[in-house]
Amino acid sequence: MGRLKQNDPIRRASLFHEQDGLCFYCTSPMLVTRHRPRHPREVTLEHLISFAEGGRRGFPNEVAACNACNNRRGTTPWLLFFCLMEIERAETPPRPAKLVPSHAGATS
Repeated sequence: MGRLKQNDPIRRASLFHEQDGLCFYCTSPMLVTRHRPRHPREVTLEHLISFAEGGRRGFPNEVAACNACNNRRGTTPWLLFFCLMEIERAETPPRPAKLVPSHAGATS
């Protein structure tokens, strides 16, 4: 069996579907595109523990993350970054729902 590559589109797609299309870190919906440069919401294959730190290819060291989070994480340990994202999400007030009055668009 051949070695898995970091940019393996099949593995990236599989992780995307396993995570219901949501980023591992920020839980935002991700996009599947092939544009360059990558869109911030584009799905990427993220290694939780880098190869330099002894991480391996494949399960359980790989997750799907949006390009923005993958770039933002940099060399921060994955668990610390995950916790920081959870705190950030908890501190962000929810967006108010857009309410449309029942009479909107009605003609008199």
